[in-house]
Amino acid sequence: MTPVLELDGLVKEFPMGRRGGVVHAVNGVSLAIAPGETLGVVGESGSGKSTLGRMALRLLEPTQGRIRFEGQDITRLGGGALRAWRARAQVVFQDPRDALSPRMDVRTLIEEPLRLHTDLDATARLERVVQLLRSVRLDEGYLTRSPRRLSGGEAQRVAIARALATDPTFLVLDEPTSSLDLHVRRSILTLLDTLQQERGLTYLLISHDLHMVAAHADQVAVMYLGRIVETGPAREVFEHPEHPYTQALLSATLSADPTVRPSRILLQGEIPSPIDLPPGCLFASRCPIALDACRTAPPEDRSVGPGHSAACIRIDDRTNRLRTARPAAPRAAALMEASI
Repeated sequence: MTPVLELDGLVKEFPMGRRGGVVHAVNGVSLAIAPGETLGVVGESGSGKSTLGRMALRLLEPTQGRIRFEGQDITRLGGGALRAWRARAQVVFQDPRDALSPRMDVRTLIEEPLRLHTDLDATARLERVVQLLRSVRLDEGYLTRSPRRLSGGEAQRVAIARALATDPTFLVLDEPTSSLDLHVRRSILTLLDTLQQERGLTYLLISHDLHMVAAHADQVAVMYLGRIVETGPAREVFEHPEHPYTQALLSATLSADPTVRPSRILLQGEIPSPIDLPPGCLFASRCPIALDACRTAPPEDRSVGPGHSAACIRIDDRTNRLRTARPAAPRAAALMEASI
């Protein structure tokens, strides 16, 4: 089965202007997402998650690497061909109030992509806008409202309706619920799950919320300083994290059971500068089990199970465990129970 999206060795460097040098934001990322699946990308702030998502949509141009969409190389697609392709891949941003123009009403906001990508007349466009509003559980009364008159959840529903206007097959969800309160967050996630099932959508879900990713992603990729350090089925990665960074990241999550005491792995050392990356494993400066060999060359991925791999040389002799974390419940189950 041809993946919906394939990223092959993507690199993104941002020049620093007069100061010289570059910021190494994404460093050789390769990923693939199967049709109808959700790939969650997790990691600390500044790990390159959002930059990766924007490159996948050609909102940022890669410095190196290739992007294939449904088997077609779109890395250098331009002009009318790029504009036509954009109808098939859309994005839902973190804060809908920043994504929706306050100068437009809801009807105009949702109708705009229909004007750009379809030949529908005004009557047909209005019918389509109403259908889209209903698909995100809003009624016709919202047509004349401005974004200022919408709650956070209502604004995000409008943003989702706008993203679906051109019947895309692929959506980048860039922290789609982080600006919402807990109750609204759950309703938006339920809506996204329903739309995925109804429309056969494929998602790239970018989040720092491990609970949400555990509950809603099929696959997960863990990023650190612009590199993927571990990938695999979400449940497998959360139950059996192999990379030391993944183990430390998961140890910071809280259980849904208040009687379970967290077993936090506290990291020491400095995070390398993205301007001057070291030659070896980027996590070596903070890793309590790093060897001299970890600092000499980037580690290659090691297969640790079906579809599950991690970039750590200590996997070879099974000395990659930092320490046993939270024995009371399987990590993936605890995360899913705490998800909202």
